[in-house]
Amino acid sequence: SIAADVFPDLNELRAKLGKFSSALAFAYVTVVLEKQAFRNRQALAEAMEGMFLERYFGTDPKVIEFARTLIDLGARDAAKMLNQLVDVLGSEVLAGHLIDRVHSTYGEMIRDLSLRRIKANHFPHFRKCFEREPTVRNLRDLCETAGYSLAEISQGLFKPVSYKITFPTGKSLLFDSQEGLIQWGLNEFN
Repeated sequence: SIAADVFPDLNELRAKLGKFSSALAFAYVTVVLEKQAFRNRQALAEAMEGMFLERYFGTDPKVIEFARTLIDLGARDAAKMLNQLVDVLGSEVLAGHLIDRVHSTYGEMIRDLSLRRIKANHFPHFRKCFEREPTVRNLRDLCETAGYSLAEISQGLFKPVSYKITFPTGKSLLFDSQEGLIQWGLNEFN
């Protein structure tokens, strides 16, 4: 904690390596502290990450980058499958074959995790847009980035439109007016 007070990025570097392996993160902290390698902490983290990836995913740069992406997304099962393929088939197999094989099993999960990441990165932008201009369109964008869905339900030609919010958990709310929906959005995302 003393070193992290002086070099706050140590926590970030340790957390990044922790996505790969808790043992790797622990080894990094141990090396930095034992060798007092604070000046080279970034380069050391990159080198240890590279050695880890090469050890478990071979030497092909495309496979290593794909493994890094899977680990960063949290797609552990897909990363384990890639590791097993490299263990059995080696680094001489074309990267495309290995990547295609993982995608054939985990492609949908990888796409979902990627979309969630993209949406999470855009959430602050959509929240600001909705706060500036609280409209149904802006609330729909905000809801989608947060994993909710917003549907308009028409009840006939001369009846007002209702709105249905479905939470990521499956629970739903029904609103009879646009004003009620907007007020819910302002409360929910404030």
